[in-house]
Amino acid sequence: MGIFNKNNKIVYLNKPLFHDCICLLFLIKELCPPKMFRVMKRKVFAFLIRARKHRDYFNKNNDISQCFNFIVKVTLNIF
Repeated sequence: MGIFNKNNKIVYLNKPLFHDCICLLFLIKELCPPKMFRVMKRKVFAFLIRARKHRDYFNKNNDISQCFNFIVKVTLNIF
């Protein structure tokens, strides 16, 4: 993952948003065909990059709520 360097890798692994996105990828991998998995993986990583660039948005607007809404949205897009 090129968006993380050695200095901030541990910080991001402790974030619930990052953890939930990784869990979501494993769920998608089990439920979806490979082509859909690649598309969803790109969407999840694009979301993570956006979240990293716009940290203030997630700090101002309840981070847990945003994470939950994101997971619900992606899960509904699968089905």
